[in-house]
Amino acid sequence: MLDYAFNNFKVKEVQKAGSKVKNPSTIAVDKGKEDTVGLVTKDAVKLVVPKNGNEPKLNTKVTMKEKTIEAPVKKGTEVGKMEVSLKDGDKLGYVDGKQTETIDVLTASDVEKANWFMLSTQAVGSFFTGIGSYVSNGVQGWFN
Repeated sequence: MLDYAFNNFKVKEVQKAGSKVKNPSTIAVDKGKEDTVGLVTKDAVKLVVPKNGNEPKLNTKVTMKEKTIEAPVKKGTEVGKMEVSLKDGDKLGYVDGKQTETIDVLTASDVEKANWFMLSTQAVGSFFTGIGSYVSNGVQGWFN
């Protein structure tokens, strides 16, 4: 049985450590010099795959701890988890063939906290954007 396993399957790195996360690719940063920060994986993902040469198709599911984080943000801050597994169509032929790896999702870079002037400007901008939406919705209501 071991001969069969070693002859037909291999452990393959399907995602490298530090690779960019795709969905979502960023997280919003509150009170930061930047509005968003990129996301990367902490560890590599290795799965058992057939040696038949076909590239495995993967399912990924990212679960974020929060929708936004507050500045300052340090590079490497854990903000969520990512589950990686083979798609259902890729049956491995043993037991149930399901394997899932869970890895940490980290911030890709530092984000400094915005200074008081930038924070004031953002607050004023948000205020006027809110008024604009309110007026726009009111005017649209007149014609519906």
